[in-house]
Amino acid sequence: MAARPRPGEMRESITIQKPTETTADVYGATADTWSDLYKVNARVETETARETFRGAQVQAEAAVMVGMYYRAGIDGTMRVLVDGRILSIDGVSSDPRKTRTYLTCHEAL
Repeated sequence: MAARPRPGEMRESITIQKPTETTADVYGATADTWSDLYKVNARVETETARETFRGAQVQAEAAVMVGMYYRAGIDGTMRVLVDGRILSIDGVSSDPRKTRTYLTCHEAL
């Protein structure tokens, strides 16, 4: 993301979720469920998209950048929901004054 998002550019409503582990059965098998951490407005931009061939299958993936007002406690174990899309967080950074948070994400298409 080249420039800081201005407030008017943060038009997408997103949800940042964190994983919570729950026991699924009497044998102790667990399944990941997700709980909402933040619901905020953000700027969401698809940077690149690519397709690769692996084992006779085509796999598509998009790199997505998300910019928002500063939020503490976000890490790579979390995910972003935006318009029914699920984005996995690869990296988190913020500007030096901690006014903005930037997420580098990927989406399996």
